[in-house]
Amino acid sequence: MTSNSGESKSIQSQSSAQQRISNLHGQAQRARRGWRPWMLFLVCSLFYFYEFFARVAPGVLQPELMRVTGSSQGEFGLAMGMYFLAYAPSQLLVGRLLDRFGVRAVVAPAALVVALGCLLFASTNNVVVLELGRLMQGLGSSVAYLGVIYLAMIWLPPQRHGIIPGLTIAIGTLGASFAQYPLLI
Repeated sequence: MTSNSGESKSIQSQSSAQQRISNLHGQAQRARRGWRPWMLFLVCSLFYFYEFFARVAPGVLQPELMRVTGSSQGEFGLAMGMYFLAYAPSQLLVGRLLDRFGVRAVVAPAALVVALGCLLFASTNNVVVLELGRLMQGLGSSVAYLGVIYLAMIWLPPQRHGIIPGLTIAIGTLGASFAQYPLLI
């Protein structure tokens, strides 16, 4: 008799868990309608814009940066290359991190790492610190594109999945275009 009451409690707890999951699923479906998913896409896309700006802008400012840091062309090239030395291998981990921890837990810290790298890069006249700033920018930037695409695949309807990568690349390219602005000053 005690085994039947134990089984009954087990069945009731499973039913309760299934009901909670069903309720959460319904809440998630309602949250994915309307303007909210597009706002999330816009915020993540702005990170990609910013990341692309940070990727391209130092190349535009090369003569001024070399003068301020007193670096040779080789040292400057190494400093700029640090971005890609961090960016490329980090790409291998980004998908796994997004799957395990989700967009919010990965993209937000990555944006902070890029911002700190930009701050470090902009506030120094030492080529080694410049390299560290570029390394941080590359590390954080590795999350930007895949983070936007991952978010879009989860939050936006399937009929919009085809246009999202194109919009994202367009926004990033605008970031690169805006990075040319210092030439006008």
